[in-house]
Order: sequence, then structure tokens, then C-alpha cells
Amino acid sequence: MKENKLDSVLVNHIKGQERMELIRGLADLAKQCLDMCGRNRPSTKEIADELGRLRKLSLHPWHGRIYTFDATT
Repeated sequence: MKENKLDSVLVNHIKGQERMELIRGLADLAKQCLDMCGRNRPSTKEIADELGRLRKLSLHPWHGRIYTFDATT
């Protein structure tokens, strides 16, 4: 956990997916929840807020899409 080797833990079919930002957010939240010192762990409200933020991010219509614009027009 200290080395932040999320990519080595994930199975190959998950890597490179457009939802990697969501997966990284969830992994970071889980890492915070596992802190040995209880004072450093997020509160239930903070966890709910972060999960809500990640959910909104995943539902956003532009999330994971690549848009290109033609500069010549």
C-alpha cells in the first residue's frame, strides 16, 4: 500500500478502461479507511461525500470520452 502499486494489483481486463479515474478514487478512499491511526481515517460523512462525488463523476456524460476539435474551421 505504501508503494501505490494499484496497477500491479488490478487484473488486466480492468487496466486501461475509461473508468480508471473512478477505480483510482475508490482505491485511494479504501487506503485512507485502512489507516492504522483512527484519527487519520475519514469520517462516515467524508466517505459518503467522496463516494457521492465519484458516483457523479462516473455518471457525467463527458466522463471517459475523448473529444477532438478541428482547429481549421
